[in-house]
Amino acid sequence: MVMWTQLRLVLKSSGREISRNHSRLVTTDLMQHEMYGGQRERPVRHSLHARLEKSWPLWLRSGDNSGETPSPMKLCGSSLHYFRTRVDSSLKARLRSLAVTYRLLSAAGMTEAAVYPAFQLGQPRYDQSSFLGRFRHFVDIIDPRTLFVSEARLKQCVALLDDFKHGTLPPGTTDQQLWEAQKVRQAVIHPDTGQKIFMPFRMSGYVPFGTPIVVGLLLPNQTLASTVFWQWLNQSHNACVNYANRNATKPTPTSRFIQGYLGAVTSAVSIAVGLNVLIEKSRKFNPATRLIIQRFIPFPAVASANVCNVALMRHNELSEGIDVLDSNGNVVGSSRIAAKHALMETAFTRVVLPLPIFVLPPIIMAFLEKLPLMQAHRRLMLPVHSLVCLAVFGLSLPLAISLFPQMSQIKAAHLEPEIAMATDCKVLTYNKGL
Repeated sequence: MVMWTQLRLVLKSSGREISRNHSRLVTTDLMQHEMYGGQRERPVRHSLHARLEKSWPLWLRSGDNSGETPSPMKLCGSSLHYFRTRVDSSLKARLRSLAVTYRLLSAAGMTEAAVYPAFQLGQPRYDQSSFLGRFRHFVDIIDPRTLFVSEARLKQCVALLDDFKHGTLPPGTTDQQLWEAQKVRQAVIHPDTGQKIFMPFRMSGYVPFGTPIVVGLLLPNQTLASTVFWQWLNQSHNACVNYANRNATKPTPTSRFIQGYLGAVTSAVSIAVGLNVLIEKSRKFNPATRLIIQRFIPFPAVASANVCNVALMRHNELSEGIDVLDSNGNVVGSSRIAAKHALMETAFTRVVLPLPIFVLPPIIMAFLEKLPLMQAHRRLMLPVHSLVCLAVFGLSLPLAISLFPQMSQIKAAHLEPEIAMATDCKVLTYNKGL
């Protein structure tokens, strides 16, 4: 479809250009012919020849050294020959360019079939076996534009997916419409409960609503009270997001969420406050160096709180195990070894996630604050700081959660003997979680 659209545009533009060129050439040549051929007294031979050498088109002078004014018939014949030559060469060049463009588009996978593959209900649009595919998948999940979907649009998307499920799609429905409908429904509605997720706690709202908290955590010269407040607010926001997007197929006791929340808040606040006190009492650093170091304190506090939260929320998986699946999606058994791998991958992701968010903005701002513009307009500090945090947060989130596929794989030989003997599959799959 893309190729034929480009071909029509090329032919259309070629026709307009050729028509303009031909009209301009014929009009110019006829005016010149009338100018020289209409004279009553013909100039001398060498004078006319010199004037023709300067003004007559090369394509009419080639092969004609008589110095005589060409007849109208000869003029039209030469013009037609020139027209055909220019048409052929121009069209061939454009078609060659179009062929190269199409090959490049095909190689890059940017044809319509590659951009919107055949729709599969409940399946990711992008290949989850590659990092790029997972990254594009999570960019879709955190797309903040889905926060502004109207109620009518949401109902339309849900109805379209229901029609697909029952095989009653309206005529002319495209894969693009189906993929967009699934993206909207997954962003707004919880897959297990079927209820709308409160806007600030959706994954698509994690960056917009979390950025002000990140800015607050990175503010310089914080007091003890402000440190405690921002760490508490950050862990409260994380706890609400985790609860709103929880796996509701197996109900988790509310007490476990409270336990994880209290553990995360305690670890974050204690580490942040403890590091601040140590730096304040240290005599090895001058005030400027102490201020720079204090800007990096939120990272170890948040990272340790994230690990603590994962350990407290999912510690039962280490004793009970998690389900491992064969190539057909059948449950082979519950593996504690797979649970250990899942928790380690999740904890590593939770450590990597705050690393760029709480390390890059202080480095960038330390450079920007020295610029003359920022020195002259101190009021720009907070808006610029907020934009830097927003950009880094928006890029870091999909990068971090794309490190491992959500459905990870492990060799059956590395699991418990009873599980390895219960299946012929060499590789089994387990849900790592987020």
